[in-house]
Amino acid sequence: ASRMARLLGIAALLAVAAAHVCLVDPHQRGELSLKEPGDNSCFRRTPYCGGFAPGAPVRTLHAGAREHVVFQQNLNHWYPQKPGFFDFALAYTSTPTDADWTTLSTIDDYPGNDMVTQTNFSVEILIPAQRTASAAVLRIRYVSYNPLEIYPANNTDAIFYNCADVAIVAQPSHVQEAAPAPKAPVRAAAGPSCVSPSRWIAEGRTSSRVGIVTHRIFYDAVAQLVRWERRGNLWNETYNEQVLITNYTDLKDGPPEWVIYPRVQQCLTYGADGFYAWQYGPQNGMAWVRNETLHDGQAVMIFANPTNLFEWRVLADGCRPLGITQFNPEHSIVQDTQLDAQATDSFPPGTFTPPPYCKTPIRHATCRSPAL
Repeated sequence: ASRMARLLGIAALLAVAAAHVCLVDPHQRGELSLKEPGDNSCFRRTPYCGGFAPGAPVRTLHAGAREHVVFQQNLNHWYPQKPGFFDFALAYTSTPTDADWTTLSTIDDYPGNDMVTQTNFSVEILIPAQRTASAAVLRIRYVSYNPLEIYPANNTDAIFYNCADVAIVAQPSHVQEAAPAPKAPVRAAAGPSCVSPSRWIAEGRTSSRVGIVTHRIFYDAVAQLVRWERRGNLWNETYNEQVLITNYTDLKDGPPEWVIYPRVQQCLTYGADGFYAWQYGPQNGMAWVRNETLHDGQAVMIFANPTNLFEWRVLADGCRPLGITQFNPEHSIVQDTQLDAQATDSFPPGTFTPPPYCKTPIRHATCRSPAL
């Protein structure tokens, strides 16, 4: 199939879905399902490929060429005390050892401000020009460093793995390029930063190729409570409304996060990660890049990270969130979220209380063990 046809097929798959990490293109070993956050096919915790045996190559890559790959962070495990990263590595054998891996690309993790967040990444990797192989392995790792995601016990960096079997062939017509030395994750240098108000309510809207999602966010940093409502192009018409409620002060086995689907009165609980402030600057893996001015004269601070290609916008006066944009390697917009956050002193009664039908959740999912 042509590259465009392949990417359109991927877009359709991702549209059904709505970071765990899944390798989408090339297709990972074994099952691939993006139908829900925390899917077991994105939960592979042992090197190098989660215990899955080699198979036939699912895609041919070209030595010396820049190749597009697609992966999904199936749940977000941002850990501000030691931010994590994703990396791609290549082994020119289907049964690699530690010494066989060549790192191709490293991408910073990002603050999703909620664990139950599925994020699709389209990135470019440079295949080294010097070698070919009829049976090779492309590996992705999500090195989260999050102590609440350690599983099994010896996986102390809380790493998630996935692999795809590929072939590497020569490209005679291509002017071969030497692969650059692998770069360490980018850590934002000191610069302007700000922390959002301690309590606020936001209305928002995300636009992407796969549709529109609207948001209502209730954020209480004082009590460490968050409610996040999402409506629109999520899974399908039955599951097109989702409510997330997290009480970060309940620390038994990680804070419980309620994932609620009101249309079908269905409730799930996830073992969430720890609370961190909604803030902008080096402490959250982003660097200030410029200021802009809105039509009404208000100043906007723009923050960005050059590896994960996210750009954040926040009002300079009061540090109220305005949105986030995700770009692809060609700097086209993948998705854009606009927010209008207003500080508040209080919230409507019951904002952070799950509905009565959630007294008995139908399942429990956690990164400390596979989903039940």
